Amino acid sequence: MNVTIETNDHWIVENHLIFKHEFNDSLDKYANLLNKYIHLIFSNYDNWKICIKTDNEYVNKYVNQYIESKFNQPIELNQNIAHLIMGSYFNWHFKYSSV
Repeated sequence: MNVTIETNDHWIVENHLIFKHEFNDSLDKYANLLNKYIHLIFSNYDNWKICIKTDNEYVNKYVNQYIESKFNQPIELNQNIAHLIMGSYFNWHFKYSSV
């Protein structure tokens, strides 16, 4: 797998949209981006490869790369999302979009 795009707040890897651990903004401005991917992850790691390999679960082998995701914002999911992995601090109900 190769990173297709890396920004300050997320990685895009094939069909994965992975928000980095420090991300905690509203997802409103990412609506168009969210519609394009089936895997949505709020990473607990500082490395996308480890995040995918571990399914974002804590693994002692990667303790130095493990940084709990700060994301804790309301989220409205679209029908495209087939695989969702939330970070450690998420504490909201999901709302599903009909679009």
